[in-house]
Amino acid sequence: MRRPQGRDEVMAAVLAAATELLTESGPHDITVRRIAERAGVNHALAHRHFGTKEEIVRQALRAQADTVVAELAAHVAGSEPDITKLMAVFANYPTYWRSLAHVALHDPALAEQGAAPTTQLFVDLLRRAGDERAQVSAAVTASLMLGWLAFGDFVVTATGADRDRTNRAVATAVHELLERR
Repeated sequence: MRRPQGRDEVMAAVLAAATELLTESGPHDITVRRIAERAGVNHALAHRHFGTKEEIVRQALRAQADTVVAELAAHVAGSEPDITKLMAVFANYPTYWRSLAHVALHDPALAEQGAAPTTQLFVDLLRRAGDERAQVSAAVTASLMLGWLAFGDFVVTATGADRDRTNRAVATAVHELLERR
């Protein structure tokens, strides 16, 4: 395998490796050396371009969040966002929500800074709907969606619930939160 060359390739490889490691185990089990090893670069290069593990984690989450928000933008452009499609977009990015969940559980301050674009999307949607408590509603909405993404399969299996019906019920609950005025 060809080693990344140049600043842009090295940074992209480091962020991709960090994302993989975050998805697997979260920030507590990774080091800059492990990230660099996975990326196929010298760890001194990772330090030079990012400084710290925390900065790598922030930027890895931010890059993923930016990608998700770019896809979500098409679904929230109209006056009535399709919540089922929004949830499907999030579901299509398991590396994002898994790494976000790991980071949120082990180092919430990193998750708060790295996930800002997706969080801001919900705050903006809620403000647009006239919600004066948009930040609180966004927190509840994000918690519901992240909980469903992370634990939905387990909960459905444990309770014997129908996955499609439960998914629709979660979408309805999210829709109701976004429509509250």
